Amino acid sequence: MSKYNHGHKWLTVRDNYPNDYHKYGDEIDVFAYDYCNCNGPECKLCGYSFCKHCKDESDIPNCKASENNCPNCTKPLKFDHHKEFMRCTNCNWSEPL
Repeated sequence: MSKYNHGHKWLTVRDNYPNDYHKYGDEIDVFAYDYCNCNGPECKLCGYSFCKHCKDESDIPNCKASENNCPNCTKPLKFDHHKEFMRCTNCNWSEPL
């Protein structure tokens, strides 16, 4: 898996586990999305994630980071998979889908 796939910039082990960086380097964190038996990468720009076991890499949509900006502070929104809404981590604005 490429670090930049369809415009996505995947979270790395360094992003999620800075203390373990010396062991794994800048590898893509394939457990950034982890729900039940599914796991896969998560885009740090738009929040898109998918299960690497259930979805083929060729079916990944293009990154929508520029389309998913907060209306209050213009920072990128993240998609919350468990609650199904878009959320801004900067100002806490949210909107259900």
